[in-house]
Amino acid sequence: MFLLVPIYVFIFLKLDSFHVMIWDESYFAVHATEMFLNNSWLLPYYDGEPINGGTKPPIQYLFQILFIHILGINELALRLPSAIAAAVSVLIVFHFARSRFSETAAWTSSFVLLTSAAFIHFHTGRGMEADAMLALVMLLQVVVFSQFVKYNSSKSLILLGFMIALGFLVKSIAGFMFVPGFVIYMLIYERNRIESLFKSPSFYTAIVIAVGLPIAYIAYREWALPGFIDFIMERHVGRFSNELGYYQSAHYYFKLFTTHRFLIWVVPSLASLYYAFVSKDKLSQEARLIAVIALCYFVLINISNTKYEHYFNPLHPLFALMIGFMGYSIFRQISNLNTIIMLAIIFSIPCYIMFIKSQSNYMEPLGDHNDNSTRYLYAISKTDKSIDGLKVLDNGFDAPLIFYKHKFAAMGQNITINDNNIEVGDHVLTANGEFHDRLNNEFYTEHIDQLNKAIVYQINARKNE
Repeated sequence: MFLLVPIYVFIFLKLDSFHVMIWDESYFAVHATEMFLNNSWLLPYYDGEPINGGTKPPIQYLFQILFIHILGINELALRLPSAIAAAVSVLIVFHFARSRFSETAAWTSSFVLLTSAAFIHFHTGRGMEADAMLALVMLLQVVVFSQFVKYNSSKSLILLGFMIALGFLVKSIAGFMFVPGFVIYMLIYERNRIESLFKSPSFYTAIVIAVGLPIAYIAYREWALPGFIDFIMERHVGRFSNELGYYQSAHYYFKLFTTHRFLIWVVPSLASLYYAFVSKDKLSQEARLIAVIALCYFVLINISNTKYEHYFNPLHPLFALMIGFMGYSIFRQISNLNTIIMLAIIFSIPCYIMFIKSQSNYMEPLGDHNDNSTRYLYAISKTDKSIDGLKVLDNGFDAPLIFYKHKFAAMGQNITINDNNIEVGDHVLTANGEFHDRLNNEFYTEHIDQLNKAIVYQINARKNE
């Protein structure tokens, strides 16, 4: 299938060609790795201890642990679950658009999604975080809800309950955030079916599943390590009313649309949203269903005090489908050959940009929180050079360094993080100015390796002796 070629190139190619990044990706890397090392499938660990703070429910971790079992402790194993989730999302978008709209809509939708940098690049399809998995599960929620609306199937309703529960098990409260859209769509377009829905045993079975599985997981986590419920209430539910250190203005997402990760498909997305409501086409009901869910979700993430760019991720497949529907309406009067030519022209530049973007795999160090030590450890891990016994001094975020400590341990090499007991004969890596100054003030040193600001010192003698 031709679609598999760009999926491989944009999502999977060179997936492990970049170090583990600070913040969320490195959190996932450490949690999954230490869960693997401690044979824990549900309770996350951090730096050798079980932890509640900063963790997500287990689905992403479970897949990462599975790939660690297969591939070992490395970047590829930890990024594959997200990459596979993004690829499956593209395939679902293609098949859903083809079954509900047309072949043209399928190709249009899938290539819009594939060339959306915010969906494919860092923190999403090519990252270790749970956002690509969440987007997949929430896309499946929409597909199943559409099946229920179209066929009034009890099985679809029960499956929807399961998908909602699965959304929670991927990323907590975020997994429920399409539910208001489902409700509002039913109130607007399917009001005559609501009474019969309340009389259906399947409806209550779906609710039990959607709520029961998350409650069972929360109960287990609270039993395994008390304090998890408080953490959920403060850090997950509390994101709507609390800033949590990441407050953004009400215009945050609108400003985000002007950035390079979003800009290319903003105008078509807005146009398709409008077209979904004004179109008189007999297939427009499907587009309106998607549009209502998308608008409700967008309102929810906007009224939340805590805002992140990746909160937008579940909307990318929905906007891709709506653009596909608009494309179907535009191109259906044109011959197949001319349609192919026009689509090739339209997507040539986005595909080129996406290829360059997905293969660049570079981010500038983030101010004082530089990750030069992490970049060095990653680069060395790709060689045959031994750094056994290396001491790493770093005053920044330590999660990436902890991950590389585990990666080198799996390779039979031991490194220590922030062990201040420096002795003559040690090899010490640091990229921080204060540690550079300390080592050069206290010791006679020799540079034996370097990458950017990360320098490996050989400690030859003390200056005060």
